[in-house]
Amino acid sequence: MSKIISLDSETKQELIKRIQYHFEMTQDQEISELFASFMLDFILKEIAPFIYNQAIEDAYAHVTEKLEDLFEIQKDTKL
Repeated sequence: MSKIISLDSETKQELIKRIQYHFEMTQDQEISELFASFMLDFILKEIAPFIYNQAIEDAYAHVTEKLEDLFEIQKDTKL
């Protein structure tokens, strides 16, 4: 896949905490900050591109729909 999405350190730390919290709540397991960081890197490298591409497709569909609405309000210029 593509390169890892870059995040600022504050965002990365927040996501690491959320991964740790998720594991604790769903698996009843505490994980280290290092393991959570590896998980985040994996998600950003291997999974995020799929989510990103879907978001692009969704945005394209939305913009296309709005452009069609715009063309519907065109004035008739035929004589």
